[in-house]
Amino acid sequence: MYRLHNDTGFSYRIVTFLFLLKIIGACISIYIHSNEYITNDMTYYQRLSLLELSLLKKSFVAFIDEWIFTWDSVVGHLNFLEKQNMVRWNNLGVLFHTKYMTFANLFSLGNLYTNAIFYNFLFFIGQLLLYKTFYTMQPQKKYLFLLGIFLIPSIIFWCSGIHKDGWILSGVGALVYLTHLNQIQFKVKYLFGILLVLLFLLFMRYFYFICLLPPYLMWLITAKSKWKLTSFCLAYGLGFLLFFNLKSINPRIDPMQLVVNRQTEFIAIRGYSDMRLPHLDNSVGSFIDLFPIALNHVFTKPNFDWNGPWKYRVAALDNYLVLLLIGISLFYLKRKNFNHSMPLMLLFLSLSVLLFIGYSVPNAGALVRYKSLFIALLLPSLFYLSEIPWITKYLSKFSTSK
Repeated sequence: MYRLHNDTGFSYRIVTFLFLLKIIGACISIYIHSNEYITNDMTYYQRLSLLELSLLKKSFVAFIDEWIFTWDSVVGHLNFLEKQNMVRWNNLGVLFHTKYMTFANLFSLGNLYTNAIFYNFLFFIGQLLLYKTFYTMQPQKKYLFLLGIFLIPSIIFWCSGIHKDGWILSGVGALVYLTHLNQIQFKVKYLFGILLVLLFLLFMRYFYFICLLPPYLMWLITAKSKWKLTSFCLAYGLGFLLFFNLKSINPRIDPMQLVVNRQTEFIAIRGYSDMRLPHLDNSVGSFIDLFPIALNHVFTKPNFDWNGPWKYRVAALDNYLVLLLIGISLFYLKRKNFNHSMPLMLLFLSLSVLLFIGYSVPNAGALVRYKSLFIALLLPSLFYLSEIPWITKYLSKFSTSK
């Protein structure tokens, strides 16, 4: 922990404070989920972990076999877009998350608050690596990057809780950092780390991996190109055409159905925070009709309501803060900052996944949770691409005075 502050532009104390902030966020998340919700993912994974751990009392060999060597096989189920295969790929992430919780429970004796330390140490390293990558490219914006990656309340709450979201943010941070180092100086250890992280992201949430792969490949392809933004726009234009027409080429590959299935699963739950998102059909017309609703849904919901539950009022205020930061950044975009493919990669990744969330997630609670980790990728990317004169001037004076 002592050397983690290297190459951050901040002292050891500030970096330690950021880690403690994540632990506080995790403890608040555990308390709220334990007292406000009858069922939730965190306690579900904890029950699975304790059940697995109970084997240790019966047989050490049986426990090791179950804990380390028992995984779902995806052999013969490699097509992500077939519904019966989606369950198997999703189970890989659940199994890893549960098995890591079993590891934590071995030392914490089943205490969730102690488990938060085991999880957030790795979560924090990934976020810090993401920050370090941005800092090495634009050190004068370190406070903005710190805000966008660490200090947004929804990011503190959701990406510090014992959920799979923290793994994804940490994995993307490690991938960005290793790829950046590998582009500066090629090393086999960096390449091995990149492949390992990609495999990890595939197992944790295969759909996010599918969304990550195109912009990541574009980063590698356009690293030395003069037309980075143009190349990304053309690639994504082609990607949208394929998205709507792949089933005509191969009926077994239907990405539109993947989104429809995801929305159907969420609508079937119909939680008390349901926002009545219109049903999506497997047709181009349905996607076009729902586009403005999905966009409004993911960027402006939940709305503030004095009569609503306190947690949704807090979420609404957080959402308004994010919208303000996005709006200011977009107003001050500068062409000269489109000089690196990494922020473009994160920008296109976050926007595409946020749009998918807007199409598929009808519940306010789930919406805030799922979009939080991509806000942590979107905001620093926009901060990199923009030049906000009054903020830059103030921060430069602040840094000088220190």
